[in-house]
Amino acid sequence: LWGVPLRLRAGRQELVFGSGWLVGDNSALPESTGLSFDGIRLTYSADPVTVDAFWAKLAERGPIEEDGDTDFAGVYATCRAVQDWSFDLYWLWLPDAAARKDTLSAPFNEWLEDLIGLDDYAVTNLHTAGIRAAGAWGGFDLEAEAAYQFGDASAIGALFRPYVYGDDKADFSEWAGHAELGYTFDVQWHPRVWLGAAYY
Repeated sequence: LWGVPLRLRAGRQELVFGSGWLVGDNSALPESTGLSFDGIRLTYSADPVTVDAFWAKLAERGPIEEDGDTDFAGVYATCRAVQDWSFDLYWLWLPDAAARKDTLSAPFNEWLEDLIGLDDYAVTNLHTAGIRAAGAWGGFDLEAEAAYQFGDASAIGALFRPYVYGDDKADFSEWAGHAELGYTFDVQWHPRVWLGAAYY
């Protein structure tokens, strides 16, 4: 675009970042039919740095609920300044504006719930910030990734039954990570042994 190293993709497309641990096409899953997103992706690529910014629509509720959509956006940056290695930083954002407010009970009950602040939950905002390193030296290869999730989770605790209320002060605040170390033998068929671990 405009004579600079920018690329714009709009429409249905795969989004695969890093090894696909958090955002991928599900190709590693058995019998997967793949996974695609409807959205826009802007990529800046000037060796050794690549930066992707994207926005996708996960759920469109349009006529049923005003501003009740679920979206997915983020920025993913990769640096390949060291030969055979890549280092990634990213931020992902999932806003889910689907209403969790129960309107099935009697009008007086609804008025009372509004008065005392029950059964009315904020938009879910799930943020994920992470870092990843992957590379190889000799016959060894390594991948390690850590991510921290935070944000408003009050709607997650909402239950869809009258007179049962979720935790309207709930929030996301958790770590996750994974690592894998492998070794490929320099013989015919190149067998590889590996050890991996994940924490959620």
